[in-house]
Amino acid sequence: MLGFYTLSALSIDVETLPETIKRKLPRHPLPAALLGRLAVSDSAHGTGIGKLLLADAIKRTMGIQGDMAIYAMVVDAIDDKAVTYYTKFGFTAFEDNPDRLFLPLKSIS
Repeated sequence: MLGFYTLSALSIDVETLPETIKRKLPRHPLPAALLGRLAVSDSAHGTGIGKLLLADAIKRTMGIQGDMAIYAMVVDAIDDKAVTYYTKFGFTAFEDNPDRLFLPLKSIS
């Protein structure tokens, strides 16, 4: 196995988002997809497998938007290196938890 990821549903408390974003949103919890873990085997590090897995997770999440409302993808970064990795792809940290990041799906389309 070269790598894996998991997806599940959750809701985002708007008050935990950065001020510049939350002022544009309704004041109720927003539906989201949680990228539970994205991991790549040691033998596949540096090969681009992680980028492909992330792209696949986003594509799958966007694919179900026609059936259910999803505002963003959320990820819990395991360390600072992972935070840097996800921010390269447009993820933004929550106000109250810098290790939890989100990517509004409308920013992709």
